[in-house]
Amino acid sequence: MELRRITGCILGVIAAFVVMMAWELVANYVFPPPPQWGGDDHAMAMQAPAGALVILLLGYVVGVMAGALVAVRFVREGSWPAWVVAGVMIVGAVGVLVQMPHPLWFMVLAPLLMAGAGWLTGALSGPGNRALIAGDAAP
Repeated sequence: MELRRITGCILGVIAAFVVMMAWELVANYVFPPPPQWGGDDHAMAMQAPAGALVILLLGYVVGVMAGALVAVRFVREGSWPAWVVAGVMIVGAVGVLVQMPHPLWFMVLAPLLMAGAGWLTGALSGPGNRALIAGDAAP
């Protein structure tokens, strides 16, 4: 049972990361970086259009929700795996925000919305509500 818990949380984090990276690719397609950007300019996030940052922020939220759903569905023991996934992804996002400064509004909203996404997914797919998201048949 312990292996199932650990595996579910790891799979949830992997799913969240994959969804976030896919979303970021879409954001880079919709708002391509300037040609002179070499990929190592840490000030570039401060100069990014607000639309690009909103798309990125939505990717963070959708990624956490997808990963939390995978973890909760795999572990099948309440909503706590959603919080584990959200916590790991928030720590990763804060690390990125420390290394590459973003506008203040983004730095404040990203962790808050990611925590909210983890809570919402856990609440909707936790005990008593599994049929809402997880696809379980009603008792």
